[in-house]
Order: sequence, then structure tokens, then C-alpha cells
Amino acid sequence: MNATERLHALLLKFAPRERIKPGLERIRVLCDALGHPETHFPAVHIAGTNGKGSVAALVASALQRAGLRVGLYTSPHLVRWSERVQVDGTEIPVEAFASTIEQLEHVACKVGATAFELVTAVAFAHFAKQRVDLAVVEAGLGGRFDATNVVRPVVTALTRVDLDHTQLLGETLERIAWEKVGVVKPGVPLVSDPLPPSAQRVVAEACRRQRAPLHIAPPFASTAFDETSQTVDAGAWGSVRLALLGSYQLHNLSVAVAALDVLRERLDLDQGALKAGLERARWPGRFEFVGRQPLIVLDGAHNPAGAAWLVQSLERYANVRGKRWLLFGVRQDKDVRAITRTLFPTFERIHLAALPGRYGLDPEALLAYAQRRDPEAKAFSNVEVALSETLDGLEPDDLLCVTGSFVLVGEVRCRLCQAKR
Repeated sequence: MNATERLHALLLKFAPRERIKPGLERIRVLCDALGHPETHFPAVHIAGTNGKGSVAALVASALQRAGLRVGLYTSPHLVRWSERVQVDGTEIPVEAFASTIEQLEHVACKVGATAFELVTAVAFAHFAKQRVDLAVVEAGLGGRFDATNVVRPVVTALTRVDLDHTQLLGETLERIAWEKVGVVKPGVPLVSDPLPPSAQRVVAEACRRQRAPLHIAPPFASTAFDETSQTVDAGAWGSVRLALLGSYQLHNLSVAVAALDVLRERLDLDQGALKAGLERARWPGRFEFVGRQPLIVLDGAHNPAGAAWLVQSLERYANVRGKRWLLFGVRQDKDVRAITRTLFPTFERIHLAALPGRYGLDPEALLAYAQRRDPEAKAFSNVEVALSETLDGLEPDDLLCVTGSFVLVGEVRCRLCQAKR
């Protein structure tokens, strides 16, 4: 069994969704077994519903270009688990990944750790071993009881707060904001995307209690765009040519810049180098164009707010003369009704794919609804067949959007990239 097979076999023991549980006790035990690596580096800790990964990628790229050795921890991955743990853009070696999990396996079983907690501990151990100057850490589902909340941040960030994972985090924006803002630490500045008033009050109160300075990220505007980049008026930072597309990335860039401004008050960081790093940032699977004729867009929109941002970005970027095709697959624990109500009216042709694994929604359950919009809509039992038949039907002037789940986006992206080789 090679290292990749060992890693997958180990994680499979801890992977079931039902084992997601709040609390920091298990991650603290895992970190203790590793000598508390989370204390060996300062962090930028990022919470929120949508946009966390993009903000993390932007901040990490900027800091790396400015000369720091930077760890980056994100989730979920698109293709490989090792994507989640990087130092200066290089993924953790699979052998090191598997070996650290083997080191933790006994204690992880004893305390009932989850896969996310295990991978979080592995990330912290890798960052400590690699002696990073700073780690950029994306929170998972929540914040307050998220496994990442044992880090010691020098700045925290809060991206947009929307309705997602409501069965775990709460049914209202106020409740979800309360969970997310649990990452705030005493005296540590928080930068926040502007939130709806009810959620913003929750954030402001949390910062007041912790005596944490609160910085609301200013709005940025896009002045020009094409299929490769958008030019953004970033206030005091001037014009930034951002490779991350989509109207929602304006919010993410603003939060990233606000976090970097806080760091510049504490560290000797050259603004020009930081800006160059922002422009070099890449984040696959987020409104990413991977084909031109026909136009193919990949986006991991997996909740109602993400779907709305995707539709808005398509209207702005994708002016196509042909038909708009949707290849859609989603987890059964998502607000499928709200997502499809937003997405389906945008497309003339709809193909539905079953996701690999046990948590994908059976596409047959959506077929009748999809056929109200597209009488020729089809459901497929796997991604490979769905993608093949969809590509066969496309004309050069058409648009294909692949969305609904990062699992779907990752598999499609992998297959398309292999086909280009």
C-alpha cells in the first residue's frame, strides 16, 4: 500500500459526516500528543460562510510575496487531501501526512476525533516543523467550536455570513454570526465584511466584550474585467489586477486588504510586494474559466447565497450567443430547494449528476423540477457519464457551468485537465 492509499484508508476511519461534533477538547488532545504545534506560530484566522478560502489564498499569496514563510490551511479540497495543507504554495508530502495521522491514530480513536480535527492537527504539526513565520488558517463550519480555534491569531477575519449548515449552526443570521465570531480573541483585531445589521450587531458586541478592535472592510469596485482578470479600485492600495473572477471576489479582496493593513501595523511588510502577491493569487474552482469554445465555468456554489453570487457573476462575465448549460450535483444536507430555485431559471439545458460517496443527493429527486425549465433535462448516476454526455451536446458558442458541490467541481476539473494533456 503506497502513501496515498494509506492516507485514504486512515482518513476513512474518521470521515463519516455523522461524526462532526462541536467542541475543542479533541483537537487539544491531538495537539498535546504532537507537542502543541499550534503555539509555535502566529496566525491569521478566517471565519465566515462564503469566501473564506479566497481570502486565505489572497492573504497567503501576499505575505509570501512580501518575504514571509507562510503556511496555508483550507478546506475542502478539490482533488487531493494534501491541497489543504501548504507551505509557500507547496502541498504537504503525502508520506508526511500519512505518518502524522498514524502517529495520532490511537489517541484519535480513543477520544473519537473527526477527520477534520485530525487534518487540522496534521496541518499545525507541519507548519511548526517547517518553521513558518505565519499561518493563514481557514475555519471549517463554524468558529467558536471549530477545531482551528486553538490557534493564536494576530488578526482574525470574518467574511460574509449567510445561511448554510443551519442544522449545526442555527437557523438565523444572528445565530450563525454568533458561532462564527467565536474566533475573536481578547485584544486581537477583527476585520469584517459588511454584514446585515442584525448580524453586524452580534459581531460588534462580541468585539466589545473581548476588547478587540473591529475594522469593517471598505467596499471596492471593479473598473474593468475579462475572462482572465478584473481590475479593482482598492482604495489606498490603488488599482489591483485580480486574477480571481466573480463579483463576490471584490468583497474577499477588501477583507484580505483590511487584514493586511492590520498586519502592516505590526510587521515590516512592503505594500508593493503585498500588492504583487494579491495579483498573483490563484484559487481554483471559484468562478474559474477552464474552456473558451465552448465557455466552461467551474464554481463551488453550494448554498443559496453562493448560488445567487454565481448567477450575478454569470450575468456580468458570460455574454454567450448560444445555450446556457448547467451540470449540477449537490449534497443532500444542503438547502437544495433554495439553490435550485436560484440556479435553474438561468439555464436552458440542465444535466444532473450523482456525487461520489454516500452523501450526494440522488439526481432523480430533482429531475421533475429540472424538466419544468428544460424538458430534455437528464439525470446521471455518476460524474464521468454526466460530463461526457454534456460535453458531447455543447456547441462552440454555448456556456457550461458546473456547480453545486466542490466534490463535483473537483472531479470535473480533474477530468478536463487530464483531457488537455
